Amino acid sequence: MRTATAAWLVLAATAAAQPSPREIVDRAIAAQGGAQRLAQTRAAQTTIRGLIHLNQPVPFTKTTLFQAPTQIRESQEVDVNGTKIATISVFANNRGWINSNGQTREVQDQQLLIEMQEAAHLLNVCRLISLTGPDYQLAPAGDAKVDNRHVVGVKVTTPGYREIVLFFDRETGLLLQTQRRALHPVTRQETLEQKIILEFGSVNGLKWPRKTVVLMDGKKIVEAEASGVKFTDKLDERWFARP
Repeated sequence: MRTATAAWLVLAATAAAQPSPREIVDRAIAAQGGAQRLAQTRAAQTTIRGLIHLNQPVPFTKTTLFQAPTQIRESQEVDVNGTKIATISVFANNRGWINSNGQTREVQDQQLLIEMQEAAHLLNVCRLISLTGPDYQLAPAGDAKVDNRHVVGVKVTTPGYREIVLFFDRETGLLLQTQRRALHPVTRQETLEQKIILEFGSVNGLKWPRKTVVLMDGKKIVEAEASGVKFTDKLDERWFARP
């Protein structure tokens, strides 16, 4: 009886020592730059270069403009066997547009429109400061390892959006991986997407992902490195109009 009681007390003490999801997120906010800086930074512009791995590696460059909570514009150029293909996609006010080589069309495919909405939502979640709002429910998601680092998971549930799991470095507190369901760009089937942050940069006291890799169903589909990032409190609304 004493042995069982002692074991129960050890388990109870261990559980009590585990930080809550809210405490994990608060620590990550501090590690990323602090609540005040993040709250004042509602918008960002990032440029990345890398490879898209489909049938063969395809070089690409992409500039993303994001304004919380759900405005996003992505300008991308891919090089397929020497042929450059340029596209611009915009999602704002529940509407989406795609411009391909100078021709713009409004997105009518509801599945694609939802994917654009979910992409904007993921960027807003990764700001972390948004998770302090009442619309975001946090729950434990267990321990794991990401790139040989010990991480702790937090499940994020938001009405109207798919569930996202965030994994934070136990040592530094920084966000190391996002995990969600997303459409595969080739099969158009919903699959597991994992974005892993391999290296961070720092601008004006704010941490941002410098090197990333994206896996779908465990297979590498994108590897990228950021060549520049700018943070601001607001972007011109004209960026999020029909391209």
